[in-house]
Amino acid sequence: MKKVCQALLAFLFLFNAWIPYTFAKEPKTPEMTLEKAVQLALRYSKSIERSVLDVTYAEDMREDTGLALALFNPNWATQYTPGVEGFYAAYLSADYGYESAAKKRALQEDLVIGDVYNKYYGLLQVKKKVDAAKAALSAEENRYKVAQARFQVGMLSRIDLDKAQAQLEKVRADLIAAESEIENAYVAFNQLVGLDPEDRPVLVDSPPSFAALEVADLTATVEGIVSNSPMQWIMDEGADLQERLAGLTGSSEKGKIKAEQARLDAEKNRDDTRSRVYNTYYTLKQLEDSYSTVQRQMRLAEDSLKLSQLSYELGLVTRADVLSAQAALAQARAALFELTCRHALLKIAFYKPWVAGVVMSSGTGSAGGGSTQSSGSNSAGF
Repeated sequence: MKKVCQALLAFLFLFNAWIPYTFAKEPKTPEMTLEKAVQLALRYSKSIERSVLDVTYAEDMREDTGLALALFNPNWATQYTPGVEGFYAAYLSADYGYESAAKKRALQEDLVIGDVYNKYYGLLQVKKKVDAAKAALSAEENRYKVAQARFQVGMLSRIDLDKAQAQLEKVRADLIAAESEIENAYVAFNQLVGLDPEDRPVLVDSPPSFAALEVADLTATVEGIVSNSPMQWIMDEGADLQERLAGLTGSSEKGKIKAEQARLDAEKNRDDTRSRVYNTYYTLKQLEDSYSTVQRQMRLAEDSLKLSQLSYELGLVTRADVLSAQAALAQARAALFELTCRHALLKIAFYKPWVAGVVMSSGTGSAGGGSTQSSGSNSAGF
């Protein structure tokens, strides 16, 4: 019996050791376009799933209150019956509830899409950051080797060598931080599109080419964005509903106060949204003014690298000079790419300011927690 138990324990030990290797899941590396990412995010979003249920529930409530109103008086629209006010008020509230739920569902979809844009571009930016950090590390490692050689022949002091080592350690730490950042970015993106944390999708799209925002009439455009806002519609219609309900219930003082409060809230939201849209516009223009400078710096870095490579072939400069030029170019490219992504996202925030909370976040937030402010044109890219 003892031998049987020992054999069983040995089997269980070997089986447990074998399981992780047998059933370990290989990371997936699917190609991921921006359009596909949007489709997956919409499919897997719990917030959208909940908003669909909200619409269904609100629709049922509207049908129930409409039926109750019709049962009370089939001719309620043309023939007054005492007591109809309560049924009619319930129907008005339910109808508003349904329309509001539908608006919120559409708004939630835009929040999810905006989150996809933010995390997709954010992941691309972090990849550029890692490339720049790797180039910087190669240059710094070479500089440290040169410093060690100079120290060994007495051409460099111990203090200067220690400074070179400290700089090397800093650059290494920067690369480690960038690589950690890209892992976090993958996890956040994968969660959004329904992939496992260890998967590494291959992003195949890039942000659109940099193009300045063209607005023929800024005032009219801003007013159009504010007026087309789903949240503004919800607040304006909510204020109208409160006024109608106050009239149906005998225009009580409390009802009038509630209606006035709703109206003031709607007006404040309109003013606040208008201000945010203007601020986004001028931020965009500031970015556009700086774009030419950043682009020029990248071109200078490209020319500097070409010159360094040619000079190295002719024996006029060292390999360290070439590596430094490569690092400078990688940094310049990362800066230009970051500016391009930020500009593209700000365009979305301009036309659809209610998604600004997600498109301009650090890339790790949830679409469900975004700002729900004013709406606008669909010309921002989705």
